Amino acid sequence: MSEDPGYRPSGTAGGRCGCAAAILPLLVLGPVWLLVTSLGSCAPEDPCVRNQGWAMPIMLATLGSLGALLGFSVRALVNWLVRRVRDPGGAGWPPLWAIAGLLAVAASLDWLIDTSGF
Repeated sequence: MSEDPGYRPSGTAGGRCGCAAAILPLLVLGPVWLLVTSLGSCAPEDPCVRNQGWAMPIMLATLGSLGALLGFSVRALVNWLVRRVRDPGGAGWPPLWAIAGLLAVAASLDWLIDTSGF
């Protein structure tokens, strides 16, 4: 922080909330996916399948892109809400791409959870 008493941070509320939301998929699903892939798929009757080194980079890239989409969507919606509170008549409709982004993230996470067997 600057010691200048006139200093004000330039970040918006949407930017701060968006950054926090962007890291959530990686923090929540990343360790679970790491645990699942490291344990492998060992069943008593079947041989163990452990060498899945290709799965981790793909999953991290998927979670990173979902996090980015989630972060930008939350940022846009929070900034819209702040504008709506400050000027109730002038904010208009929320950004439709942000709502579509949140729906896409929700559908993708649902698909990932269903196919991973969590």
